[in-house]
Amino acid sequence: MHWMMKKTVLLLILLASATGIRAGLIDGPAGSQKKITHTLALSAGPAWITSKVYTSHEWYSWRTGMELTGEYNCVFSRGIGFGVTYSHNSTSYPKVGSMKQYYVGPSLVYAGMVGSRWHAKVDVGIGYANRSDDFSSEGGVGLKSGLSIEYLPSRNVGVGLEMISVSSYLGKQPEITPDNSNERNGVARIGLTLGLRVYL
Repeated sequence: MHWMMKKTVLLLILLASATGIRAGLIDGPAGSQKKITHTLALSAGPAWITSKVYTSHEWYSWRTGMELTGEYNCVFSRGIGFGVTYSHNSTSYPKVGSMKQYYVGPSLVYAGMVGSRWHAKVDVGIGYANRSDDFSSEGGVGLKSGLSIEYLPSRNVGVGLEMISVSSYLGKQPEITPDNSNERNGVARIGLTLGLRVYL
């Protein structure tokens, strides 16, 4: 596993411990308790491609785009569960148009209440990643991690803020990359999204 992913996973574990997640039951404001919790989430927000992206004119880094994510999570009574994430990113580049990326894959989830109306979640996953533009498309392996906090105004609805990281590994180096570069052919991005959560 790439060293940046290892650092991300370690950071998420430490943050989960620091928040004091109530591993156990997702008990809403009304005091109800569920042994298994199913959640649907839809979020959107800005994202930044942190890796170098080479075009026919020059290379770019920390380019801002838009991230859209959809998630399903199933969490059991001890706070451990699983999920499925779909994430789509669109980022434009001068003179060459937009680069689009998507990621889809399963994840390991740790989540629980951190107050009477606050809920926190960390997750890590591995899945399929794809990058495409007007000229080419390539797919490979994607690694995803996330940390979110949300406010629940009612038992079944929450509003959440999530920080996500997605790294894709896409096979051979593109020809446009300088010959003396030792960089991997992949794209890394981080995003900050806001959205709606529905507890089923």
